[in-house]
Amino acid sequence: MKIIISLMLLFQLYIYGQPKILIPFPPQVLHAENGNSVLFEIHLADTSRVPIEVLDCKIKRNSKVLYSNRQFIASPHKDDVNRYYKNIWLAGIETGKLVIEVKCKVGNDLFKVTREVQIENKKPLSILPPMGKGIWWAYEGPDSLSAHRTSFQKVARVFDERNNGFLLGYNNQRFATDWMMFGDENKLYRNDGRKNTDYYGFGQPVIAAAEGKVLRVKDAIPDNTPPGIDIDINLETGYGNCVVIDIGDSVIAYYAHLKVNSIKIREGDFVKKGDVIGAVGNSGISTAPHLQFELGKLSVPFGESSFGIKSQSISFVFDKYYHLGKALDSKDEIPVPAVKMNNTEKQILNKLPVSWEIIKVE
Repeated sequence: MKIIISLMLLFQLYIYGQPKILIPFPPQVLHAENGNSVLFEIHLADTSRVPIEVLDCKIKRNSKVLYSNRQFIASPHKDDVNRYYKNIWLAGIETGKLVIEVKCKVGNDLFKVTREVQIENKKPLSILPPMGKGIWWAYEGPDSLSAHRTSFQKVARVFDERNNGFLLGYNNQRFATDWMMFGDENKLYRNDGRKNTDYYGFGQPVIAAAEGKVLRVKDAIPDNTPPGIDIDINLETGYGNCVVIDIGDSVIAYYAHLKVNSIKIREGDFVKKGDVIGAVGNSGISTAPHLQFELGKLSVPFGESSFGIKSQSISFVFDKYYHLGKALDSKDEIPVPAVKMNNTEKQILNKLPVSWEIIKVE
């Protein structure tokens, strides 16, 4: 009888598989002026690639429930359709051990999968702001619902034997920010905003945030005409004119959407912190002049994937800036953000601005 029951259980596992969860990259702590938060992802897939119905997902610390939400995002890749992931953002959390519990249904069988993850609040990299002097708006910066936070580069599933789960992709923009410059009367542009030259940020210098070796330069993509996108978008054109710099320990700095023919460095050059490397533009996936900046930890050697896209975004901070206020996106075709400025400037050291913050760089 025991043998029959064992064979039946094995047969069920063969048919329905075994759901597994993976934390694909160590939790990263966001160091912000208004408090710290921890960010990470959960990947969920079944060994037999069958549908999974998630009934509950809880995250606990010291038996206290910090998070409860059963919604996962479907992440099909070619013919592998039954795979899912979840982005986690826990405000006010920066240390300790977390226990993740996922209850799900596969076929007619119920499963409870658990995983422990340790938060290590390491000292983040401190770098220069990559923008020139002026007043800048963190449009689409770190935020639980920003387009960058929810960006996910899907890949064919890979089984991680060490951690007993499936890697489904990379979050290479967790901490990315689109920086737009404010000019007169706290406006982004002059006139009607339908020319690149209307924008105060267009052509402003882009600065090397840290020293390093230039790995890749792309500088032949025309700037778009606001608010449209004039080129076909693919992996080679999405970042527009851009620079990738190796700043050490397999960490790369991305500078994207630069002005065509503005880049002053070449592949193989060594740049110093503070060097001018190009100018703010409107190339690639961009509807108005801005600088997209991010740091990533390479998951595979650079060059084995398009523009080092197989990287995981890591936490970092700016060494110094001044907090001026906040601006909310108007969601108009040509943005006219609602600006709220503080009465005084506040100097901030070793923090990262989050979405909608207005800062001054000196």
